[in-house]
Amino acid sequence: MKKVYLFIIVFLLFVMFVPTANAARKACTKTYYSQLKSKAYKVTFNYDLHKEEGSDYYFTVTMANLQPGIVVEYGNIHMMYVEGKDIYEFASIFDGGSTYEFKIYAANGYACAGELLYTKSLKIPKYNIYSERDECIEYEEFPLCNKWYQKEIRNLDDFLQALELYKKSLEKEEPKDLEPEEETFFEKLINFYKDNIAITGTLTVLVIGGAGYYGFKKYQKKKKRAKIDIK
Repeated sequence: MKKVYLFIIVFLLFVMFVPTANAARKACTKTYYSQLKSKAYKVTFNYDLHKEEGSDYYFTVTMANLQPGIVVEYGNIHMMYVEGKDIYEFASIFDGGSTYEFKIYAANGYACAGELLYTKSLKIPKYNIYSERDECIEYEEFPLCNKWYQKEIRNLDDFLQALELYKKSLEKEEPKDLEPEEETFFEKLINFYKDNIAITGTLTVLVIGGAGYYGFKKYQKKKKRAKIDIK
């Protein structure tokens, strides 16, 4: 008897669900699908680095701008809109140096339910553990000291060897301190003239003009004396 009741309940649920699902699919117009797709595009994903003393680093992923009518799926995790909630965090740990996919579907109970709207790929960079070394405090511009350096550093020896080469390259680039030669009196005079051209230029004009005037007057006097002597 219990089996009969169980069968009736399952049958009734099936009869109720199928028309609802069919109705939702029928209501999935191009316009409504585009609206859901627009909502899916607006969902943002961010990663956060976590480090604990004595343990490896790991990343967590958070999500924002989730709206009604869509659901985000990652593996076995399904996250739906919750009223009043702004940030959603995935209950999972993520590794650096990998790309993860988050699929966004139309949520159940809405038109287009189950339709894939958008697939978001999130690339999480590899964290450079050598960036924490003391050497990177002094040589923070050293490329291998960047915490998001993505190329392979095989071991500590490779890091230290590359650092030594970097130090030597800095020594070659440093300009030598050259002591300036002491200026002669003539050079000082020329520099003074150039630096004070407004004053020295005016004085030069006055001196030349005065000397010219004095020479002209002297010449006139000589000319007059010569005429007197002739007479």
